[in-house]
Amino acid sequence: MVALFPFECRYSVYFIKCGLNWTFRMRIRIRVAGHRKEATRAAALTGSMLLTPVSLGLFSLGGWRLLADMDVTARFFIDRGPLSHWQTWLALALILQTGAYFLSRFGENSREG
Repeated sequence: MVALFPFECRYSVYFIKCGLNWTFRMRIRIRVAGHRKEATRAAALTGSMLLTPVSLGLFSLGGWRLLADMDVTARFFIDRGPLSHWQTWLALALILQTGAYFLSRFGENSREG
């Protein structure tokens, strides 16, 4: 059994000097063989299980940074840069946890079908 996932990609190339507008279409097909389905499911579930503790650690760092800004806890170990903000840590944690959720759902749904 072969599953096909057609993706269509459109992009335009503009040449301002010449005033030309060219549009190209590209169709990408990814074929997944039946014997790889179990490996894909296992990889998705493993990825989900690994991303959840990493996400929890990032939530903890975001909380630590937030409490350090309120002078409740000790100084945070990163003083400058984009990682010195609690919003960055919480956003990264939320993105990873969302990815873990969708990988888990993908792994469970591919087990049934």
